[in-house]
Amino acid sequence: KMFCNACKESCCTLCAVTIHKQHSTTTLAEACEEVRSKLTAQDRLCTSAQTDIDNRLNHVSTQKSMLEGSATNAKRIVNEAIDKCIKAMRQREKSLLSAIDRDKRLSQEILNRQRERLISKKTSLDKKKHRLLETLQGTDAELMDQNLDEEIFSSNSSNT
Repeated sequence: KMFCNACKESCCTLCAVTIHKQHSTTTLAEACEEVRSKLTAQDRLCTSAQTDIDNRLNHVSTQKSMLEGSATNAKRIVNEAIDKCIKAMRQREKSLLSAIDRDKRLSQEILNRQRERLISKKTSLDKKKHRLLETLQGTDAELMDQNLDEEIFSSNSSNT
């Protein structure tokens, strides 16, 4: 058995010397060995490419796992930071509300004291006014006998 390299086909010895006389021919065993050699080289290239792809797939898987871990860690950090901010804000809210309540209570105490003083002054003025009216309704002699000058003028000047 022979192989015609020009026609890329096997042939018998008789055809090799007649039909394929002008062509380059080799034994079928040599042609098969050359094809096996080329296929083996291609197989090695495929194996090498597969190994490279497997390594890259492993690298991608590792990177994916690392990404998952990083993302999970980043979410945890963000959640912790948010929780910390919320806690600080709640503490600040509590502090501000307490300050508002304290200021309200102090202001109410001040206003209550002012109210009590004003009520006391009003009561005092009502009494003085009542005495003045009684004095004014009396006779001229009674009016003159009363020593009201100091009391009237001192109460008017202190209330202005």
